[in-house]
Amino acid sequence: MKDKRLWICVAAVFIVAAAFTIFAGISIYNLTVRPSAGGKAPVVADADTDDKQEADVSSEEPSSEEATEAPTVDPNYNPLNDGIAGVHALTDEQIDYIASHYDGTSEYIYTSLEMGENGIPQSLEHFKSKLAGIDNITYTGKDTNAYFIFVLTHEYDENITSQILDMLNYYGIKATFFMCQGYAEAYPEIVERLIKDGHEIGSLGASYPDGGLSTYGLKDQMNDIMRFQEFMENTYSYTMKRFYPCGEMISCQSAVLWTQMGLEVVMYGASYEDYSHDAEIDPETFFNDMKTALHNGVIYRFHTTNLSTCNLMPSLISYLQQCGFGIGLLP
Repeated sequence: MKDKRLWICVAAVFIVAAAFTIFAGISIYNLTVRPSAGGKAPVVADADTDDKQEADVSSEEPSSEEATEAPTVDPNYNPLNDGIAGVHALTDEQIDYIASHYDGTSEYIYTSLEMGENGIPQSLEHFKSKLAGIDNITYTGKDTNAYFIFVLTHEYDENITSQILDMLNYYGIKATFFMCQGYAEAYPEIVERLIKDGHEIGSLGASYPDGGLSTYGLKDQMNDIMRFQEFMENTYSYTMKRFYPCGEMISCQSAVLWTQMGLEVVMYGASYEDYSHDAEIDPETFFNDMKTALHNGVIYRFHTTNLSTCNLMPSLISYLQQCGFGIGLLP
């Protein structure tokens, strides 16, 4: 009986041990070997894989399609074509282009009374040749018309200017008045009257230096012009569109600069020495000179310095009208 119980106990222990062994084996299998629910075996990452991938990426050469090519430079590229509408400053690139592509030699604008083959003064023919290819420069107006331009600076007489304006108003004539910033600041009532009476205001630049604005470097010329331009726009809401070379000096570089800034450069075809307060003007000489210089589209230049200008102009106006010339603002 004892032997039978002993064998039963041994068998029970063996069965329990076997069951434990089987259970443990199944658990280990589930944890390490058995596939996941998605049906894919777990991937054990190699510790060096990321480093290896980064190394592979950094060592790859870009394909020929992805490679960045060096920009090509067009030898015919002209930065002056990149301007904007209206009167504006130029970029450093545009100024450098002007300096390297155009002549900087300045010449005095002297208008000879001797007429050329084309029916305009020889000096205008010279500058039309010298400045050939530069747009927006006015040498003459339209046929059978005459035009008056006046030059004002801070040194000139306000009273004479007022009398000239009275005379022009009497004849119903409009003219273009070029001034510097010093004049505009000194005589605001004249500026306001010019605008009110329908005359045109043009620019001489801000500073009106001795020898003319062409004596400045290109960038200084530009800054000088823009300073006065901004003053007129801020003070009178007036935009000047025409420019007269103060000091009557002009170079190809300056002409390109001024016109590329959006200004129209105005030349003239006839003038006389009326820029001095004390100059004695002979009426007969004045009248003969004005008749000799007469041509289609003639631009007469005057100053508001000498009272003789105001006294002598009525005879010129009458003569021009008898010859069938209209007198008005520049086109």
